[in-house]
Amino acid sequence: MYSSFPVRPRDEAAPTNLIRRMNESDLAKIHMSQRCRVSPEAYLERHYDGRVVEIAPEANRQKGTLQIKVQIQDPDKFLTPELSAKVEFLANSL
Repeated sequence: MYSSFPVRPRDEAAPTNLIRRMNESDLAKIHMSQRCRVSPEAYLERHYDGRVVEIAPEANRQKGTLQIKVQIQDPDKFLTPELSAKVEFLANSL
């Protein structure tokens, strides 16, 4: 599980994404379109399906991290900007 932060665009019809900084040593475990399970910290009983839609092309050298973007499918009112969430990257998913 990894902490992330939802980013809801101003246009509510646009997708809701999570931005996650991940240690570069964990990058081999992540791939494009990988399925994820997202749970807001404030509502851990709520789960949302997501997919990896972007892996940053460059690492943050000082922190040794890369930015991963997860798009949440079927977001609702419980996913608000800057609310932390846990993301589980599901293995062997396309």
